[in-house]
Amino acid sequence: MSAIGLIAAATVTGIFTLLAQRLRRENRGAHDEVVVVLHDISETLESIDDNVTRMDEWQQTHQEQHDSQS
Repeated sequence: MSAIGLIAAATVTGIFTLLAQRLRRENRGAHDEVVVVLHDISETLESIDDNVTRMDEWQQTHQEQHDSQS
């Protein structure tokens, strides 16, 4: 009986190990996809920040032109 128990325990442990490895591999793949998306979001936010900064500078210069004409 103890030999059968050991074999069963080894089988169950092996199955769980294989499942854990597969889940880790899938998790790594999902993680890599998320990193790419986050990088794209970061670049988009930097672009928006640059555009807002340029727009602010333009508006200030434009307002100064109006103020100097008054």
